[in-house]
Amino acid sequence: MTVSDIVRAHEKAKQSRVFIDGEYAFTLYNSEIRRLGLKKDKEISKNEYDTIMNSVLIKRARLRALYLLQKQDYTEYKLKRKLYNSGYPESVIEDALKYVREYGYVDDEKYARSFVNAHAETLNKTKLILKMKSRGISDEIISNVYEEYCENYGVPGEREMILSFLDKKHFDITSCDRKEKDKMIKSLLYRGFKMNDIIACFNLT
Repeated sequence: MTVSDIVRAHEKAKQSRVFIDGEYAFTLYNSEIRRLGLKKDKEISKNEYDTIMNSVLIKRARLRALYLLQKQDYTEYKLKRKLYNSGYPESVIEDALKYVREYGYVDDEKYARSFVNAHAETLNKTKLILKMKSRGISDEIISNVYEEYCENYGVPGEREMILSFLDKKHFDITSCDRKEKDKMIKSLLYRGFKMNDIIACFNLT
């Protein structure tokens, strides 16, 4: 194996991307690159490569995943994208995901259940499902969790949800001006509600 190129992430970056045999391999701190003696056109043995992957990157990726999960909850898909954007190789990312999964630090079903409980009364079903799909949650988990919510709390009614949202926002249709009304309509449309339901609710308030 040959180091074909070493490219800084950007001009003042403390890290650089290392390419081996013409393909991206991994990202290391510049100080590590110097310490390991990595240079363009230099040969790198399998043992050296394995040491970088196993002793440096795997440990770092696990710690990075744990740090991210301390800040907020992630689905596997979102966490994977975060690690990918940090320059970790695919095999290292999979190891980090397996690590946090085994300890229960990332759980898509738990995430989906929390998301539905938090947003079921302010987003209609279509918007709710789209948002969960965008986070990489599987159709099976979405279906099971939404069905579980409906069994426990009943199927959310569209107009009841709109009225509840207006009440939470302390929105008074009788005293708002045109600009405020249009802003609220846009907000409700964004949440997936239909215009006829919105207008009907406005006429009730």
